[in-house]
Amino acid sequence: MTVSQKSAAIVPQRLTTARDGAGFPWILQDVQICSDLLTIVANFGYMVGIGAPGSQHTAVSSCTPGAWRGPHDYNACPFVRDTGMAEDRIFASEDAGSEPFEFNEAVAEVFPDMLKRSIPGYAASILTIGSLARRYVRPETHCFDLGCSLGAATIAMRHNIPGPGCRIQAIDSSPAMIRRCRKIIAADDASVPVDVIAGDVREADIENASMVVMNYTLQFLPVADRDDMITRVCEGMNAGGIFVLSEKIVDDNRVIENLLVDLHREQKRRNAYSDSEISRKREAIENVLMPESLVAHEARLASAGFNHISVWLRYFNFISMVAIK
Repeated sequence: MTVSQKSAAIVPQRLTTARDGAGFPWILQDVQICSDLLTIVANFGYMVGIGAPGSQHTAVSSCTPGAWRGPHDYNACPFVRDTGMAEDRIFASEDAGSEPFEFNEAVAEVFPDMLKRSIPGYAASILTIGSLARRYVRPETHCFDLGCSLGAATIAMRHNIPGPGCRIQAIDSSPAMIRRCRKIIAADDASVPVDVIAGDVREADIENASMVVMNYTLQFLPVADRDDMITRVCEGMNAGGIFVLSEKIVDDNRVIENLLVDLHREQKRRNAYSDSEISRKREAIENVLMPESLVAHEARLASAGFNHISVWLRYFNFISMVAIK
């Protein structure tokens, strides 16, 4: 039975979380929820930390209250068990890679595994988005997850927004991602309202925003549209609001760029991707994902009107930045 079939067969139930003194969810109950929610929670590291490369986990409620304090203490509490998460084999066949990469149903089905094995530091970015929401989201404001895919950043914000009257818009142009995201949000019991919207992020009506997230989204937009996109984000944000931008970049130093690409390729091999799979995906995504340099991103953010800009995370050629208006 595939993950899609399992999801269809299980009525999404309520996801209940409790929080420790630092505000992190530490217990997951009502574990008979749809497979999509299990994989997104288990593998994005938002609630249960991140396991060893290649491991597959589902949350279970056997943690002693107060025993776990975040992913740095992952092994202190045995509340994960193996599950049959769909494995990313998109580029395993010889004819894969001949068509441009797209976020279709096949990709959506294996997306948590793809992210976990392909993007170093992804779990840390999701966890930190929650931390930033606690610090920057203000009452009676809006939050935006632009290019939400399965909704990991949305859930991170939703469980950490401290004040009343807030609302999140989760927007993505992929029908397959939106369908699964809606199931995941419906299974989550946090009280902050979420609008899951099928649409182009370039057409999002951004206003009264205290937090905006683009987690590996901008890189898929045409380069010519990126200045206007970031300007619109900044114009729609309130003073003191925070923008989180995560991207794959190209290093300006060719020697360093080659080194980082090689290190990333080595990591994907450790995560059980073959050389053929790595090469086929690179061919498929070459003209779909168009990375820029860190300097280009910094200049664009400054030009748009952000006052404080910094990289808070870098792992090989994957970065996450914060920009405060």
